[in-house]
Amino acid sequence: MGILAPKLPTHPQPTPADLFVALFAALRQSVSARFQTAASLLAQGANINGLADFRARSRWLKGGQNVPYDSVTALYDAAQRGDYEAVQFLLDRGADVRAKIRTLTSPCPVFGQSDYAIDTLYGLDGMRTSKERRIVELAEERFGVETEEDYTRRRDAFDGSKE
Repeated sequence: MGILAPKLPTHPQPTPADLFVALFAALRQSVSARFQTAASLLAQGANINGLADFRARSRWLKGGQNVPYDSVTALYDAAQRGDYEAVQFLLDRGADVRAKIRTLTSPCPVFGQSDYAIDTLYGLDGMRTSKERRIVELAEERFGVETEEDYTRRRDAFDGSKE
């Protein structure tokens, strides 16, 4: 009769959604190890093009409940925050500049319905409209100058989200 090893506690594997949330959070940190953490999360299967919800308090819902108002990619978020290093990191690891964000089109969504959110802008749009000039230049360098067609699409998507 052999010696039985003690049963070690098992920890559930993180879901892809868990990994993405951790990736998004890591890239928003100001510590130098954020890129090592992000690279590790990508190696574990985090979706580099996933969407993270931003929430806001609704004055229309009882108790001012938090509701999602935008779902953005890590690339779009980094570009809009002006985080040049995070943008480079994501592009170097294959972030899709054509992955779309979703914008809430109504301040008071009906529960159980997703008709109130539309796909609007790309990560590349976030780069082209960044407050950080180096990110705008990086977009032009890697993907070319914004065409009239791209500008019109971006303008119309933005205008459509305000209806």
